[in-house]
Amino acid sequence: IYNFETHSDGSSYIVMEYVGGKSLSDILKAKMAERGGEFQALPPDQAIAFMIEVLPAFAYLHAAGLLFCDFKPANLIQVADTIKLIDLGGVRRVDDDLSPIYGTVGYQAPEVAELGPSVASDIYTLGRALMVMSSEFRGYQTEFVDSLPPLSRMPLFAEHDSFYRLVQRACAPV
Repeated sequence: IYNFETHSDGSSYIVMEYVGGKSLSDILKAKMAERGGEFQALPPDQAIAFMIEVLPAFAYLHAAGLLFCDFKPANLIQVADTIKLIDLGGVRRVDDDLSPIYGTVGYQAPEVAELGPSVASDIYTLGRALMVMSSEFRGYQTEFVDSLPPLSRMPLFAEHDSFYRLVQRACAPV
């Protein structure tokens, strides 16, 4: 954020860095369009590399007493060979019990409605985004909105046990 401006009428806006490129969500949609509607996931190592690249931004927010709250693949923009975290509209203070909570169905931790957001719920959104980017995670916004599918429905898990354990830990109930 470069600046925060308030007009005399009370409206305000944030001046931020322009980030060109495409979101990971758009990249996945383009891959699917190229394949005639067939989903093509990112390889697990690439999806994990994207997450590793964004973790310092989450560490910075958490150290400052802030929570991202609404992370998903649409919030990552690939710019050349790097990733940028965008859309900080849902960020709130850890101790804020009054502001509206923003989240996206299928990514938000199930306990947020009752307990509010937390560092653990931010980690949950990272795990869910990792699943959506690296597999055809059907039902993540419906049948499996608050859980992971069984191993029998996720060939990726059978092939990469350590990946499964990583996602399972990130999406563990509080």
